[in-house]
Amino acid sequence: MPRPGAERSFRIQNVRSVPLPADLTTAARIRNAALALFAEHGPEATSVRAVAAAAGTSAPSVIRIFGSKEKLVEAVDDHVVGRIGEMLDAFVASADRDDARSLMQAVVNEPDLLGYLIRALTGGGVAGDVLFDRLYDISMSFLEQMEAAGVARPVADKAATVVWLMAADMGVLLLRRHLVRALGIDPFTPAGMDRIAAVELDLMTQTYLTFPGAPPDDPMEAEI
Repeated sequence: MPRPGAERSFRIQNVRSVPLPADLTTAARIRNAALALFAEHGPEATSVRAVAAAAGTSAPSVIRIFGSKEKLVEAVDDHVVGRIGEMLDAFVASADRDDARSLMQAVVNEPDLLGYLIRALTGGGVAGDVLFDRLYDISMSFLEQMEAAGVARPVADKAATVVWLMAADMGVLLLRRHLVRALGIDPFTPAGMDRIAAVELDLMTQTYLTFPGAPPDDPMEAEI
């Protein structure tokens, strides 16, 4: 997929501090502070000074370590994509359908990561484009690993399959508030995850559409 090369431009303003663990390196503390603030306010509305204050350091130190605000945003993107990759790798390695819930729970347990994902993917900027492309690559690798492990059957159009799966998963994230209204339960609570996962697994592992009266060799039925 094409990766835009246009530079990001960000508006500077102060935002609130964020508590961080005391045992992280300075670079990790800065990155995590930036992730939390970017998730809540967006990179455009977050100043280097605000990130520095939240991380317990100075703005010059942030620039010295990361080089620029743009490089800091890239480091946050790297971290987010890396964490998602680790979660998917763990799911593939388990080859256990019951871990679908644990995969969702892993994302929910990192609210800053979840918030950043939603903001970046719906923001319409270069950061969201780059992040989507990288998630697409990870998802494609994930699908290929699933096929190789025998957990998923081979599909003819991998690109369309990956995009459809991404849309389904991201839809739960982006439409969370509306799903709560429609279902009467948060899809990211244990009970909500079980309910969504049960339907998802049923649709993905069982024949959903039927064609009454179709002959056994009907090509449409053979595709289901």
